[in-house]
Amino acid sequence: MQMVETKSMSGITQTEERPRESRLLILFFLHNFFISIGTVLVYVSANLILLEHHPEVSLPIAYIVSTLAMMGVGKIYEYYEHHLVLKKLSVRVLLAVLVLSIIIGTILFFNHSTIVAIGIMVGFRVIYLLVNLEFWGVSALVFDVRQSKRLFSVIGSGDVPAKAIGAILAAIIHSTSVLAILVLVAFVMFLLAFFTQKRTFELTEIPSHHQNKIRRHTESKMVETLFGGSQLVFEMCVGLVAIAASATWVEYNFFVNVKYKFHSQHDVIQFVGYLLAITYAISTVVKLAFSSKVIDKFGLKNALLLLPIGTLLMSVLLVGMSSYNHDESSLLFDFSAAYLCFEVLRRTAFDPVFLVMFQPLSTQQRLKGHTLAKGFYEPLGMGVAGVLLLISYFVHSSEIWIAFAFTVILSLVALFFLNKAYKRYIIELKNALSKRFLKSNELVVQGDALGIILKNLTSDKPEEVISAIDWMVKFEPKVIQNQVSVLLKNKSDKVRLHILSVVRNLHLNLEPQFLQIFNENETSPLARRISAEIACASATTPEQRSVYLNSKNIYTVQGAIIACWKLQRVEAKEKLDELCESTNLRDTLVALEIIEFLRLKEYETFVRICLEKGTGEIKEKAIEVAGSIDSSVLIKSLVHLLEDRIWGKKAINSLIKSGGRGFEEVEALTKGGDIALLQKVVLFSEKYQSLSSERLLIRLAQNESLNVRQLALKVLGKRSTTEDYEAMFEKLLNEELAHAYQLLHGFGVLEDTLLQYELGQSSNRIFYLLMLLYDRDMVQDAMLGVEHSSKEKRANALEILDNIIPRDIYKCLHAILDESGVDKKITIFEAYFDKDIKVVPIVQYVLEKGNLAFGDWTIVAALRKWEFKSNKNQLFEKYIGFPKKLFHEATKEIIFKQPNLTEKYKDILAMQHGHHNENEISELERVIVLKNTPLFSETPENVLTSIVPIMNEVTYHEGQEIFQKGAIGNCMYVIYSGEIGIVDHDVIFATMGKGDIFGELALLDSEPRSATALAKSDVLLFRIDQDDFYDLMEERDELLRSVLRILCQRIRAQNDKLKRLSGH
Repeated sequence: MQMVETKSMSGITQTEERPRESRLLILFFLHNFFISIGTVLVYVSANLILLEHHPEVSLPIAYIVSTLAMMGVGKIYEYYEHHLVLKKLSVRVLLAVLVLSIIIGTILFFNHSTIVAIGIMVGFRVIYLLVNLEFWGVSALVFDVRQSKRLFSVIGSGDVPAKAIGAILAAIIHSTSVLAILVLVAFVMFLLAFFTQKRTFELTEIPSHHQNKIRRHTESKMVETLFGGSQLVFEMCVGLVAIAASATWVEYNFFVNVKYKFHSQHDVIQFVGYLLAITYAISTVVKLAFSSKVIDKFGLKNALLLLPIGTLLMSVLLVGMSSYNHDESSLLFDFSAAYLCFEVLRRTAFDPVFLVMFQPLSTQQRLKGHTLAKGFYEPLGMGVAGVLLLISYFVHSSEIWIAFAFTVILSLVALFFLNKAYKRYIIELKNALSKRFLKSNELVVQGDALGIILKNLTSDKPEEVISAIDWMVKFEPKVIQNQVSVLLKNKSDKVRLHILSVVRNLHLNLEPQFLQIFNENETSPLARRISAEIACASATTPEQRSVYLNSKNIYTVQGAIIACWKLQRVEAKEKLDELCESTNLRDTLVALEIIEFLRLKEYETFVRICLEKGTGEIKEKAIEVAGSIDSSVLIKSLVHLLEDRIWGKKAINSLIKSGGRGFEEVEALTKGGDIALLQKVVLFSEKYQSLSSERLLIRLAQNESLNVRQLALKVLGKRSTTEDYEAMFEKLLNEELAHAYQLLHGFGVLEDTLLQYELGQSSNRIFYLLMLLYDRDMVQDAMLGVEHSSKEKRANALEILDNIIPRDIYKCLHAILDESGVDKKITIFEAYFDKDIKVVPIVQYVLEKGNLAFGDWTIVAALRKWEFKSNKNQLFEKYIGFPKKLFHEATKEIIFKQPNLTEKYKDILAMQHGHHNENEISELERVIVLKNTPLFSETPENVLTSIVPIMNEVTYHEGQEIFQKGAIGNCMYVIYSGEIGIVDHDVIFATMGKGDIFGELALLDSEPRSATALAKSDVLLFRIDQDDFYDLMEERDELLRSVLRILCQRIRAQNDKLKRLSGH
């Protein structure tokens, strides 16, 4: 049910967000597109000039100088990132880029020297860095983890066609004299990017990234200092250094070999332009058509490692090929192929996935990681490659294979660190889902602490006194003896009880007269019992013991009997027998408590009589006692009580206390088909942890009742199973997916809310099965995450699932949880089952499975959709004579609406007439009444049907008092008819009518009523008692969540009201 609630609450929001997301997607795409055209035009201009001036030297120098410039600019950007709102910083970055493009264009117009070429290349790198930091920084805050994985490859694809356009322009332009025009066009593109940015800020709110955060401790000071304390950022940055060095190395060798092959500047420009155009055209197609699908199909890890693995394989291949063939044409082909493959992999897979990796971090760490990676460590990789290239040039290295061997080494380094980064990414996802408090350090008490502890013994706070007592018992047990008399005079019952327990456990000596006076004056029943126990245990004469055994206070007698029994004194049995024979209620209860405490099997007959003939408190206490005694007779009596609605829950708790003694009797209950009993068996097995109970749970997990199955799987999910049941769990998982597939075909026939509820139950069982098949903690965190109201938490949860369970199963579960159309969901399930599954009409499917698979209200809805056919109505007729009153009422309502059916089924209806009180309000109507109350309006009808049996009809006449102010509340009321007045001191605070509820807080807390409730007319009410509601909430945890959610909403509404009144 929890899945359904989350989905129903988030569904409207998600639906509203789709058009907004589409508009943002277009704007981000255009923004990136314009920026990329501008940067590639500057890039082309710089490279055209560099290729004219000894590229073997000028390119490495440009790489090194660019590295230094980019690192400096990156640090400046990082400073302002922490001091400016991101929106303002982003605007200033684009303004700086516009100014830089004007400066570059002006220089190009007057000068084309090598220094100018290097300067322009540096300018390009700085512009490229700034626009990347700006664009992806904003993207990282606007989109969550799940959106980033789905959308980054799309919005990031804007740069590739832009670069293809720039490459074609480079091929068309034959002269460097018009390069200034290219830079002018770049300026226009940056201007367009500036305007799309403004429009983006109008459409979306950029989250603040200036927030306090708790930095997790890292073992490495280097990581703490240089990488913001994030191991993920460290591993990603080191991996990026290797990738950037590889990219620079491949790019350099490509350009230099082009220069060697083509001596004409025109030929060089054309070849480079067309090859770049082909590269970016391929990248565009791959990126738009396959990029997100590749990530979706193969997972984040494989997409992240695709570039280093591809580069490694490509480099190894080319090392071998270059050893045999050294001619210029072959080398040009090799390096061109390497450049093309590397760029395609980098642009289509690595870049968007790389950015996704930072998404689980906090917004502040996310931006810091992105800035460090792009603003410092990527330039560092380029600088490292530049230095090595210069060294290679000056030492006149002629071994071609070295160029490829270097990329092999870099690929291995990248592979190692990116693989580690992925593992860290999963940990960060898990941390993002469940923030945990750090354990506080234990207090280390110094040698002079005794004085402080002694002072705490006189504190007014019971907790401080008790802590001081515990410390003295552990470290200074000899000192505690001198403090006992003072502590027994403490005004707190808790302190007196605690010190009495210490006296009893440590066998401390107390004066008999002091103990007797204390016992006579003590007000706490438990303290009187323990003090009498201590006194009798240390008594040296029968006379001393008889003072306590014959006391007028029953609790003193209780303590004396316990102590004397342990000493095997005959007077203890005589006194206990006297209590057992007494007709006084308190005497009987104390006798049962003594039997329970001492586990006296010889009194099993007395306990059995109390079980069978006792009522109220005596029966309740006898049930507790029966589980503590090693008696098969009493165990059987407890098992018989399991079927009782009132005493069944207490009986199962007592059986749990009995442990293995009651296991065989409880296990025998599984041979029947009573679902309520089977649920109690699951509860027993949950508390009694053993190999036998585990095997029993495994059998129950295969029960045909999905409710029983769900409870058993939930319990098993909390255990570490000792045997291998993987094949069985996989079979159950397939059955559950098949069940969900059938439900999906019911949309449009039955109400969506009912099917969403049933799908929610199905998704719960799927999660419990996944816990048993995969990493339990991570699946559990994911399950909690998809329930969360925070969009970011839900996105992180789905991302966790994507990385730990098989893709086909993930797609099916995601389809259940997602808000996409039903047809799309069915298509996903059909792909999973390969269309090898028969679809049963939903009405037939629900009525065939019945309560074994569906909630009562879903069955009622299916009955109402039944289409009558001659002699083919057996499924419907089964529910006419069903013992459950709700189904009888539903079938009767349907039949009476069709006169021809009334005659046909009159005999069956006549038989049912005597079985139900026709004067009672129907269960169908009770569900509707509850649904129309504010407290239960968001609770599914399938849950409300479980409340119906505990709704007691009560009537009051006009002027009659329903409850009085100050009376202890233990129930709530729902008004069916009439009016109620809430009164205090003859002032009517509120008047309530049909459908209203009052006294609802008493369901959770037995506090005095704050006002009096009077009947203003004759009224008919439904009373729901606290004890019944507590029992129901233990069985249906979704009901507890529903009530708590409503109460939290009321508290928030009240807080908002107070804020408005206070003017804040």
